[in-house]
Amino acid sequence: MKWRLLPLALLACVTTAPLRAQSTVRVDGTVRDSAAGTPLAGTTILVLGTKAAATAAADGKYTLRVAPGTYLVRAQRIGYAAQQRSVEIVAGRGNVIDFVLAARATQLEAVVAVGYGTQRKRDLTGAVTVVGTGALEKAPLTSIEQFLAGTAPGVVVNTASNAPGGGISVRVRGNSSISGNAEP
Repeated sequence: MKWRLLPLALLACVTTAPLRAQSTVRVDGTVRDSAAGTPLAGTTILVLGTKAAATAAADGKYTLRVAPGTYLVRAQRIGYAAQQRSVEIVAGRGNVIDFVLAARATQLEAVVAVGYGTQRKRDLTGAVTVVGTGALEKAPLTSIEQFLAGTAPGVVVNTASNAPGGGISVRVRGNSSISGNAEP
């Protein structure tokens, strides 16, 4: 009895698959800057609660495909305030959702490169030496290693050979390792 129902179940799955694929509706729109009215390429448009998302092209236009219903749609871009609105998507109607985003200044947090990673400046403990680019531009040097050797305390730079392109050893506060390599 169970084996006789299997072909009917498979037929039901195969015949309803195209109906499910056609149940999505196309949504178009444009994203623009509020001050200049220029298109905002690279803006991300998300339909919250679904996996539907799109990125605006160079002309600010985007296209989404979602099932009919009421959704929250958000447009967000770095440097701009996100805009979110509730919209009803209806089948058989031209669904257009345009966004106008306003520029927003964002305060970035200071990050310090430490050895093999990064840390926030407020979480950092220990001595830190800042080497500015102003001094680097004025120095008549051929490599950054030469510049660090005379500028940053605790940095020891040794050359393996005087040949052009010869190996260079850079050690930061740690020349006395017994078995390990102290180079960054």
